[in-house]
Amino acid sequence: IQAGDSLSPCPIFRGHLCVLADGDRTPYERTDYWPMGLAEALLVYKARGGLLAICSKNDPELARAEFDRVWRGRLKLEDFVSVKINFQPKSENILEILDEVNLLPANVLFVDDNPREIDEVRCVIPELRFLSEEHMDWRRAILLSPSTQVPRISTESRQRTQTLRAKISRDQTRQKMSREEWLRSLHIQQRYTVVRSDNDRNFARAFELLNKTNQFNTTGQRWSLDAIKKLFAQEGYIFCVFLRDRQTDNGLIGLHLVQKNRIIQSILSCRVFGLCSEYASMQVLAQHILEKYPTVTGGFIATGRNFYCENYLEKCGFTREGDDFVTRIAPACPPEVTNEDKIAW
Repeated sequence: IQAGDSLSPCPIFRGHLCVLADGDRTPYERTDYWPMGLAEALLVYKARGGLLAICSKNDPELARAEFDRVWRGRLKLEDFVSVKINFQPKSENILEILDEVNLLPANVLFVDDNPREIDEVRCVIPELRFLSEEHMDWRRAILLSPSTQVPRISTESRQRTQTLRAKISRDQTRQKMSREEWLRSLHIQQRYTVVRSDNDRNFARAFELLNKTNQFNTTGQRWSLDAIKKLFAQEGYIFCVFLRDRQTDNGLIGLHLVQKNRIIQSILSCRVFGLCSEYASMQVLAQHILEKYPTVTGGFIATGRNFYCENYLEKCGFTREGDDFVTRIAPACPPEVTNEDKIAW
């Protein structure tokens, strides 16, 4: 149920919207029973930090107008991170949604009661998960599946739909100007904090991000609580990255796991891909490490899913020396990102 790189699915929902624009509808038509039960389950899923999207073959203007009337505010289009209502093949719309939110297909659940639509999408995107028959069981599957459970709900989880809608808005603005102009227009600001104990108020979110991120994860390593406590006891720490832009406060979106002069692992949320966050944070961290040590070292292990960061260290100025990557100079900070310099190391 966690967005981004979670192993849990993000539902792309056809559901009851499919009939909204199919004909004349009376003001008294009921939408209770199983449709309202499904809507409730989707909202519970969203409250846990999941993402919802709509992919519907309908007239967009009529369907949007009918949506508000039929659901009477209990389910809103604003609850969905992306809404695709048109007559394109659903596989095309889903591929667009995946691109918008930087999700891997295996982390997405497609819910549709039409077997033909399921077959069309499965042929194009076989890695997706699917719910089709037994629509009366959809509520149970969404609420109770082991894949949709979370141990805790962070502030970032509760705001995930809002921050990803902001990302989509940023991307749409980017198409109208050069990349440099677009980045400058965002007024990106980053602040940092250092976590050295599991009692730190930022630890839970950092630990969650560390253990669920796949696409930007330089080693793919997962950590137990005991292992991270042992690292803390051996001079290790988590360098946490927070990002705010003119549209939204994205919260804790990245981290570097550090021990002495070694960056063990670097993580970045897919919500902020393309904003130069990872280069700005590396500049601050490497500069700090080089005040105490002659070099900064790091490593990269290909996992098959972390292709997004496979050249990250080289782009930061690291060179390969044996099995490690090493630098003796901190990289420059991207001019489009402002770094806060008040860090309690």
